[in-house]
Amino acid sequence: LAATGLVLSVHEGLGLMNQPVIGADRFSSFAQRHAVSHPMEQMSAMASLMLDGALERNPTLKVAFLESGTGWLPYWLHRLDEHCEWMAETECDELQLLPSEYFARQCAISSEAEDALCASVIDAVGADHVMWASDFPHPDAIFPDSAREFIAYIGDTGSTDAVLWSTPVDFYGLEERV
Repeated sequence: LAATGLVLSVHEGLGLMNQPVIGADRFSSFAQRHAVSHPMEQMSAMASLMLDGALERNPTLKVAFLESGTGWLPYWLHRLDEHCEWMAETECDELQLLPSEYFARQCAISSEAEDALCASVIDAVGADHVMWASDFPHPDAIFPDSAREFIAYIGDTGSTDAVLWSTPVDFYGLEERV
């Protein structure tokens, strides 16, 4: 993927049959499994990609974490950084950067219309690492006013153009297509 310039897009697999999914072993209701699987599968994937060294070994690989909300991201990056510092001479000794630095160098996260925490995440990681997604046509998607609702949530952060347009265009390398 790194060599081709394509983006690794990470999304949970709750709808896939016969696949292990966080929460499936503990919860019987769809609401519980859905609430847990989206962010926690993203957190697990991020921990693996960063702490196992995939982003270290592939510095041009871009990774997008999709459809999981954004509020978990600052906490998770901080926690991964702490673990990386704590285990710098053992399990993390081959990592040259902290997970937050890998994220800043190679990653983005998507937000959906009703993400009330997105403005604070934009403040934490920068608008050049946050992309808006409508989530259409999923049944929980806000339609047709998802963009207006999202803009109302993030307020006047000065980052609207980046999150709605320039960040996804730049991140996915679509400059020549638009």
